[in-house]
Amino acid sequence: MGSATVVSADSELNRFVLKNEMKLFEPGWPISFKKVVGQNSLTIMVRNAHKHAKSTVLSFFTGERLRTVFMHDIYHIASRVMSSWKEGHVISAKGEASEVRSTELLLLP
Repeated sequence: MGSATVVSADSELNRFVLKNEMKLFEPGWPISFKKVVGQNSLTIMVRNAHKHAKSTVLSFFTGERLRTVFMHDIYHIASRVMSSWKEGHVISAKGEASEVRSTELLLLP
């Protein structure tokens, strides 16, 4: 990746790093990863920017909002996609996930 790199597959170490809000470690991502997730991705942010963005995102997903708004939308999107399935045919999970994603984007204001 062009510099000294540590990659951890250890869940305990990863949890420790994430719980410390990246104070002890600063993630470095290859340019290709930044292009995929975007410069404003929560994954790319560090320290105070990460803490603020995470807090904003979590406050948006309250239990009440999940029950009243998101579940209603998710139900309709999933119903629309599943209604196109024909009995006895093989269904591609990857293809159907892409279809749900495409349907979701159409519903955005």
